[in-house]
Amino acid sequence: MPSKTTLSPPPRYPDIVLALDLMSTTPPRFHWFFFIPDMPAAASSSAQRHGGVKLHAITNGKQGDDRRWSYDRTPLALATSPAVAAAALLGRLPDGKSVDDLDALLRQIPMEVPEVDREREPTWSCRVWIREALRRMHVSGYIHCEDVDAMEAEMWRYGKEAAAKIEDDTFEVASLVEALHSRALA
Repeated sequence: MPSKTTLSPPPRYPDIVLALDLMSTTPPRFHWFFFIPDMPAAASSSAQRHGGVKLHAITNGKQGDDRRWSYDRTPLALATSPAVAAAALLGRLPDGKSVDDLDALLRQIPMEVPEVDREREPTWSCRVWIREALRRMHVSGYIHCEDVDAMEAEMWRYGKEAAAKIEDDTFEVASLVEALHSRALA
């Protein structure tokens, strides 16, 4: 039995998507991550058609001083993921670059608040990791995202709108939108 679509339209290779998985609606809390769809040749069965790779920072599940963060790359079918609340298309993998290249760039990000964010970010989180990842993707020529603060605010808006609809029981499916504060390179 096919899985229910939870994101429309589904992203397609070589899209770079920033997505939010809902953790709670009151207050709105999300897990922030990137998603890159599989290449068409890799999606041979209908179950894999909307699959791809999730790139993100995760914890070991513990709290306090025992909590540890690490980078993770894992398969995901974003278009049927039950937790997805919001998603934005940031750009596309540039010609000559693969998900492996992006993975190599992102896995280098230290699991600590970057110097540039230390005054505004008291603790490390997957959202703080995304902020640094956006900067590095911009500098390395993956996307054009000059204003990380604006991109974060944009995603918060999409996520909070989805959380309100979920609370009101009017949420049907997450929409993949074209990001306003990030784009593919020409």
